[in-house]
Amino acid sequence: MAGDSPISVVYVGGAPRSGSTVLSHLVAEMFKGVVVGELKHVWHRGPLGNQRCSCGRAFRSCDFWVEVGREAFGGWDELPLKRLITVQKRVDRFRTLPMLLTPTVAQLRDAAFSREISDYRETLATLYKALQAISGRTFVVDSSKHPTQAFVLSASQMFDSRVIHLVRDSRGVAWSFQKRVVRPEITDDRRLMPQAAPARASLHWMMMNAPLHLLWFRGTPRLLVRYEDYARNPRGELQRIGNFLGRGETAVSLHEPTLDFSAVHTLGGNPVRFSGAPLELRIDEEWRTAMSKQDRLRVGALTLPLLAAYGYLR
Repeated sequence: MAGDSPISVVYVGGAPRSGSTVLSHLVAEMFKGVVVGELKHVWHRGPLGNQRCSCGRAFRSCDFWVEVGREAFGGWDELPLKRLITVQKRVDRFRTLPMLLTPTVAQLRDAAFSREISDYRETLATLYKALQAISGRTFVVDSSKHPTQAFVLSASQMFDSRVIHLVRDSRGVAWSFQKRVVRPEITDDRRLMPQAAPARASLHWMMMNAPLHLLWFRGTPRLLVRYEDYARNPRGELQRIGNFLGRGETAVSLHEPTLDFSAVHTLGGNPVRFSGAPLELRIDEEWRTAMSKQDRLRVGALTLPLLAAYGYLR
């Protein structure tokens, strides 16, 4: 891919249950990008799992994803999926963060692993370019959230990646993890979205947010956005995001944000993406009244450093 211009990617990072599905949709709608959901999981949920796209069709029956696979790889069946997933499991995990952060050191310490990183990155680049080509949009909005994928992108000149670091009050995230939510994209079985006790959810919230602060070391642009702020004032936050993305001229004429998922093709995320009609954007702070005081205190104590840093104790 030498000589090609960098692939423009807007990466939404942070903890699950923080509103990334809605935010990524709004960013793509306002600034003419293509929103695709959680690309980190595309291999499992797409060609292997054949889960439902947000358009309602199974992955292998969705015209958009069929065309993307053909453009990128000559068809999804041409991919060595088992090998690709094995490489992803080695590369895209928390313990590899030091090597992703310092690719030169990684090359010296483990040349074979460094080649695996390069191979996986090349595969991602091919996929992102196909998404741009089939959608006709200039950038891809990837809401995978996981910090390691952000570092995979940031360590290469193949990508012009900008990270929207989306945070939500840890107590709201912990409360959301206690809910039983059916995954509508899986049709051959009844499965729930992952659940977690407050302590485990707190640890996960810290692990998903803290590493993203190290992106400054890679020189990757990062913008902190609070879920509560964009839910209360979407136009104001989208204006700020537009300036961060270098699309301020578009943001000047922002219309009233809407949530209409009927014309997009996303994998993974909030089940709201299967809604066929436009939705009203509303803030969810049910945890304030429904969560026990004991759990609120426990989560607050376990996440105190970042909870304070993000302004949630004011």
